Amino acid sequence: MIAIIAVLIALLLPAVQQARESARRSQCKNNLKQIGLALHNYHDAFNLFPPGYLRNLSASVTADAKVGALSWGAMLLPYLDQAPVYNQINTTTVYATDNATGMTDTVTKAALEAAMPAFRCPSSTDPVGENRTVGSVTYKMVTSSYGMSASGTVGNSGTSGSSVGAPTESQQHLDDGWPTNIRFNGAAYMLSSTNFAAFIDGTSNTVAAAEWIGGGAGTKALVPTSPYYHYAIWNFDSGDNPGRFTGSFGMPFNFQKNASQAQTQQQNRASFSSFHTGGVQGLMADGSVRFFSDNMNAGTQLALGTRSGGEVLGEF
Repeated sequence: MIAIIAVLIALLLPAVQQARESARRSQCKNNLKQIGLALHNYHDAFNLFPPGYLRNLSASVTADAKVGALSWGAMLLPYLDQAPVYNQINTTTVYATDNATGMTDTVTKAALEAAMPAFRCPSSTDPVGENRTVGSVTYKMVTSSYGMSASGTVGNSGTSGSSVGAPTESQQHLDDGWPTNIRFNGAAYMLSSTNFAAFIDGTSNTVAAAEWIGGGAGTKALVPTSPYYHYAIWNFDSGDNPGRFTGSFGMPFNFQKNASQAQTQQQNRASFSSFHTGGVQGLMADGSVRFFSDNMNAGTQLALGTRSGGEVLGEF
């Protein structure tokens, strides 16, 4: 009898685990739908989508002189039932914070460290927050399972979805050449101001945001030993930190999980990725949510990342 029970448990356990993952995936999809609704409500209020992130352009930004930056997620807080948190964030304090002075505004700091379940996939094993010490102050950077799509071409050598190739080192960066680089052709990037009119390819043919997990430099593991977590609300921005908030459809999905793919730190940071098997879930600019297979045609994937590339898309 015990042996029979053990066999039954062995048969049922995978089905139970699959059902649980299906429920988590459905909740993740719902999170993206809520983000999509918030993006549209933001657009209704300001006639544009939130930028990928904002920072003080007058500040010198180097690896050793970082300044505070607010993400697109922070700007959506009032539209995600988080207005009380948003109202406690003093943006002047954030933009003025650097690694020399730290942040003395405890009210703003507490708001920036508030839990944000709307930005977390239930399947994620990334930490809820990552502690980082800058100057003499330790901050909890709330992690995010979702990032806005800044480009359809960063991470490859092409300039549109019809041109795919191996990238040079500079073509792997999400910040090089800002703001005139034509590779910033996605929904949102640093200080962007895109609106519906900018989506010439159509909002149903352009990705606004997608899932990702923490990816480390030079590692291909699902849970990297050197993680690079993405943040929901803010970060100390240096020259190579746009990847905390935005990614690129110019990179293959789940790039850091595939041991057969050569990669660099910048490619890891730009790649959208997921804890779900087989691909990633993405939010289209029209508010719909789609699942994109790891085996999607590369040209189609790049075309989905560009808002005005003029590509003709088939079924995807």
